[in-house]
Amino acid sequence: MKFYAASKVWHAPTWRDLRAELAGTDIEITSRWIDYEDESDIVQNRKGELWQHCLEDVLRADAMILFCENFGEEQRGALIEAGHAMATGKPVVCINTCKTLTAQNGLSDVAFTHHPLFIWANPARSGDWWLTFDEGIDAAIDCIYRNNPAIISAYS
Repeated sequence: MKFYAASKVWHAPTWRDLRAELAGTDIEITSRWIDYEDESDIVQNRKGELWQHCLEDVLRADAMILFCENFGEEQRGALIEAGHAMATGKPVVCINTCKTLTAQNGLSDVAFTHHPLFIWANPARSGDWWLTFDEGIDAAIDCIYRNNPAIISAYS
């Protein structure tokens, strides 16, 4: 199973560590952005190319996992990446939530989070529901396998 990793850029080292842990398994992270240093030429001067890589990497994936570390985060690029995934019929599994993904002050009902392809890794979201990165990845991978018959048959 291949998934596209989405989050704030400062989580890139965590995604790289996970990729190393997954080496030799049937799970692959397709996201190239996690390898781009902040000062690299592609990040500083070739953002169009960087975004083309993101689109290509979403297309190579079976699903997308979106990680929100805390409520204060504002996802921007991840919303575009989620649109790429959902437009191509791929599930987006979200670990936790943040300001961008939560209805606030009547400004938005974040309707896209109710789409059948948008899945919460922690659906109860009540009480002590916040997941660590590792708990969230386990829950998200379980969601991807459980909710996608094509993946179940391809990786069984």
